[in-house]
Amino acid sequence: MFLDHLRDLQLQIRFCKRIISRVKGTPTLMIRLITGDHATYERLIADRALHFLGRVFRIVESKPPTPVPVPCGKCGAFDHRTEECKKPLTCNKCQGNHPTSACTSPLPARCVSCNSDEHAAWSMKCPKRPTAPIQGIPNVKVRCLNKRTAEVSGSVAAKSRIHAPITKHDYIINKYKHQMNNASNANREELIIKLRKRIIDDFDVDTSVVFFGNHMYILMIDMLSPDRSSPTEPFDQLRQTITNTGPST
Repeated sequence: MFLDHLRDLQLQIRFCKRIISRVKGTPTLMIRLITGDHATYERLIADRALHFLGRVFRIVESKPPTPVPVPCGKCGAFDHRTEECKKPLTCNKCQGNHPTSACTSPLPARCVSCNSDEHAAWSMKCPKRPTAPIQGIPNVKVRCLNKRTAEVSGSVAAKSRIHAPITKHDYIINKYKHQMNNASNANREELIIKLRKRIIDDFDVDTSVVFFGNHMYILMIDMLSPDRSSPTEPFDQLRQTITNTGPST
């Protein structure tokens, strides 16, 4: 109903869902919205509130949550990434040798880490779940809300054994991904402010970020482009700029 109300107001919303408390595991009175439309973003922030069914919903930008390790999607362990997993496929619900999405077991979920039947493998209640990021193991997945207007050339990528970003779009995504998954960067809010300022200074591109669990969504705003499209200037033209300004903090 709330999403229908937003659409009636001509707001372009990609995601609308009630926020679940990490501590209690119960629904809160807050609702998370994700939009890839710059005009919708500016309108929501300017209005500061939405009225629905006699209730006022205050609008605030999402703040980065405390980073937590993400379990492997294949075996449920925390010491490696899913794409690097060499262990047998293990259901995160019943521990069977099938994908969690295909589980049909009527029994309660059983945690792979501690073997408890009181919570699933991904639960924050697991006593064996790491409470801090693990060095070298990404705990934040970065996604862009902008629609790509240029693709990486296969011939260019094939010439290099190490893929290098070739557009502003790629560079910004990789910069956020690297910095946000660096375990030494504890203050994420301060880091985001620094990254945003540096990217504006270097490329005239503003960035706005929103968090949904361990996913960070980036909206890029090319300040020199009237249509606010995704910045896809060839990266080769930017190398001199980056060389002159040095690496980001």
